[in-house]
Amino acid sequence: SAYPVMPQIPSMVRLARSLRQAFDSAKTSIPLCRAAGKICAEQVSFYPPGIPVLLPGELITEAIIAYCENMKNLNLPVSGPADGSLREIRVVF
Repeated sequence: SAYPVMPQIPSMVRLARSLRQAFDSAKTSIPLCRAAGKICAEQVSFYPPGIPVLLPGELITEAIIAYCENMKNLNLPVSGPADGSLREIRVVF
């Protein structure tokens, strides 16, 4: 097949804050590899499949970090984060 095998999208994430609460909160950028347990403050999607992996207010897990790293290793474009390379991610401070 000419297409790479896509990593499995992580199962349901936990909403730790409402979208509004996350939007209104103070934010900071941290390395993605250290973001487990933090609350996401921005949307993260890869194309394909174009489905958001994270939305503001969702809890970042090790599984989500691993998925993002796998998608980056496939050189798939990421949409949403302030850091287009997704080395860093914005989280609720």
